[in-house]
Amino acid sequence: LHRRSERDFLESTMKACRTRVIKGTPSHLLEEGARRFFARLGWEPHKFHYLRIRRGDATKICLYTIERVVDYVNCKVPKDNLPLVVFSNEKSRAYMEAVKAGIIKKRSGAVVFGEPILASVFSDMGVSNDNFVVYVAL
Repeated sequence: LHRRSERDFLESTMKACRTRVIKGTPSHLLEEGARRFFARLGWEPHKFHYLRIRRGDATKICLYTIERVVDYVNCKVPKDNLPLVVFSNEKSRAYMEAVKAGIIKKRSGAVVFGEPILASVFSDMGVSNDNFVVYVAL
């Protein structure tokens, strides 16, 4: 969990999504997608927290139960009113809704799932069915 600027957010998530370090700046497409992401939420780009929950293949290695994720957020996210963006490769809507409900009980800031919003933003920009762009933007 981090508090970052929009550019730092893009660069760090791009690096996290690759096996090699990416140097340089994000493309104009990614920058515009990030700008629209925050505009759609009505948030200031540098005033949020984010959490990436790796599921899928990681469920055998990491025990990311609902309770563990909620406890982690309660322990690690500062007790402020900044919103929290949650990203995950989890397919179960029930799991994600339970995580969101648990987090909301413990903190006062908004909690949103980032992938659907990013996908919608990029679709509005004419980039549809391109998981790679959305994934890199994460």
